[in-house]
Amino acid sequence: MGVINNVYDHLPKDASLPFVAIKDVETKDNSTKTTDGQKTSITIESWSNQRGKEETQQIVEKLHDSLHNASLAISGYSITSVQIIRTKIEAMYGGAKYKGSIELEIWSEKI
Repeated sequence: MGVINNVYDHLPKDASLPFVAIKDVETKDNSTKTTDGQKTSITIESWSNQRGKEETQQIVEKLHDSLHNASLAISGYSITSVQIIRTKIEAMYGGAKYKGSIELEIWSEKI
């Protein structure tokens, strides 16, 4: 697998591939009568211009291994769950580039 050149919070126009971009972040209230909680969904994309899906698959697997059930710390919150709930790899631009996507869910409670 090639070295990931950068991690972005947007999809850059002329970035050197491969790279990872944090695409969408959505937070929903998940409070109960006894806890102040939330669920945060994050979509992370990886982009590669290598022929075939191999490099993209390797990047997605590394992201999965690093984030699924990870022990994260967010100031003021107790993290109760970190799960990868979906992965996808697709050819883009007629197969000239490949995009891998993971959807991460983080469940947290305010402390």
